[in-house]
Order: sequence, then structure tokens, then C-alpha cells
Amino acid sequence: MGPADPTRSAKGSALGEAIDRSVSERLHEMATGYRLTQTMYAVAKLGVADLLADGPKDADALAAKLGVQPRALFRVMRFLASQGLFTQDASDRFGLTPLGEPLRTDHPQSMRYSAIMHGELHYRAAGEILHTVRTGETGFRLGKVTKTGGMLDLIEAEPV
Repeated sequence: MGPADPTRSAKGSALGEAIDRSVSERLHEMATGYRLTQTMYAVAKLGVADLLADGPKDADALAAKLGVQPRALFRVMRFLASQGLFTQDASDRFGLTPLGEPLRTDHPQSMRYSAIMHGELHYRAAGEILHTVRTGETGFRLGKVTKTGGMLDLIEAEPV
């Protein structure tokens, strides 16, 4: 008999329950990863990090400057604070963390436009992965993301 598989366990064992829970939690994180991509895209597109460069602000003040709904922005900011991109203080004011700083346009290693590109273009193409696997046709060609499936088409079609 070979070594025991650590991902399989006897029902009811404490170790088995812990392993099952960690596997379930990890699969859940993987399945819901789109939330992080899309919320990061939204704040990058809106320029939220640029507005926080001079210090923390609450969602109402940010929303007024951005012309968006305060409650929806609050939920997005709270989620991203839980991911380490922003801080959230006791007064529900949000600030930048070292992880969120590169979302600023003027940051020397700005990742703002990368977050926008991944949230818009790559996200749409990735949504067609089942079609790609079935047919071999790139997801960038579907849904009019690009004409040829190449990055130059993306840049020309939708400059940031």
C-alpha cells in the first residue's frame, strides 16, 4: 500500500476536516478571483488612487468627485481594503497602502493602465476561454475585442 493522499481523509477526522476546509476555501478564492480583477479595474479606471494621494477620504467625498454612487463605491473600497490595496479607518475613510500606491497615475512604477487593460480587454477575452478550448479560436477575436487577435488591434481599438 502506497503513502496516504493528504487531500483525502477519513470522514470526521479533525485533520481531514481542516484539509477539506482549506481545499474548499482555496477553490472558492480561485472561483471568485474575478471580483478582485474587476474591482481593481474599476478603481483604476476611475482614478481613485490619484484622489487618495494627498490623504484618506471617505466614500462620499470620493464619489462626489468621481460622479459615482457613494454606497457602491464604499462596498468596492471596503472589499479592496480587505485585500490590502487600501486602508479603512474607524471613520470609514480610505487611504492608500504600499500595495495600492502603484495604482496612481504618477507613481514611478504605475500599474494603473495595466489594471485597466486587464480589467477591460483581457477580462473579456478570458470570458471566451471555453470557446477557445473547443475551437482553438482566440477569445480576443470574439465579441469584437480585436480583428486579428493581436495586441496592436487592442491598442488601436481602445486606447486607454
